[in-house]
Amino acid sequence: MPSEPGRWRALALASLVHIALLAFLWFGVSWQNTVPVAIEAEIWSPQAREAAPQPEPLPPPVAQPEPAPSKPAPIPEPVANTPDPDIALEKKRKQELEKKLSEELEKKRLLEEREKKRLAEEQEKQRLAELDKKKADEKRKKDLEKQATDEMRNRQEAAADAQLDKMRRERELKRLQSIAGESGAGDAERSSGPKFDASYGAKIAARIKRNTRFLASDAIPGNPTFEYELELLPDGSVKNIKILHESGYPAFDEAVKRAVYSTAPFERDPATGKIPTSITVRQRLKEN
Repeated sequence: MPSEPGRWRALALASLVHIALLAFLWFGVSWQNTVPVAIEAEIWSPQAREAAPQPEPLPPPVAQPEPAPSKPAPIPEPVANTPDPDIALEKKRKQELEKKLSEELEKKRLLEEREKKRLAEEQEKQRLAELDKKKADEKRKKDLEKQATDEMRNRQEAAADAQLDKMRRERELKRLQSIAGESGAGDAERSSGPKFDASYGAKIAARIKRNTRFLASDAIPGNPTFEYELELLPDGSVKNIKILHESGYPAFDEAVKRAVYSTAPFERDPATGKIPTSITVRQRLKEN
């Protein structure tokens, strides 16, 4: 079905055709109704001639019937000078299409940004989870190492304590036996104390150092020294440990004492063939 503007154009064209047809009929009828005017002229000549015959009169013109008046065509209403509706409709459709395309692109951009943000958050969560897992694994490893170290230290300390008790009992027994069977000359000789070679003292210190069970921490500043004097019995057992200088770390000092008792009895000095009554030993904490 034609649109309203198309119908108006068709009516205007039909009106123009009717007006042209009426004008053509009007001029045709007027031209036929005009009566021709006859003009007579006489020509005179000095010579007598025979008069020309009179022309026959023309028949009267036949009156043409007047055309029936036709109904005047309706005057079309003036069309406003507006743009072509098809062009306007196409322009509107194009604008709507561009708007829809722009909305789709904006929606796609927002979705891509949201997806990128989600992926970034997931990666960050995964990184933090891996970092937490790594820290937990390191802590678990350190705890296991510390537990193993503590258990080993406890076993060593227990064994050293047992050995220390045993050596103390044996030492006390030997001391009582030596007191009962020694002569005055022997007592005088022990009180003066035999001299010993320097290498012998270094050998005794090395043995004690090897038997010292203590884990030195890197956080301890410097290298503290524990200095003590060993008082020995003639059989090489320990009579007493006289502390000359503490290291400042009681755990290290106790570990050295346990090492002394676990190392005794000490052998005789090859140079003199006897056990010295006392030996001074210096032992550093970070040289075990």
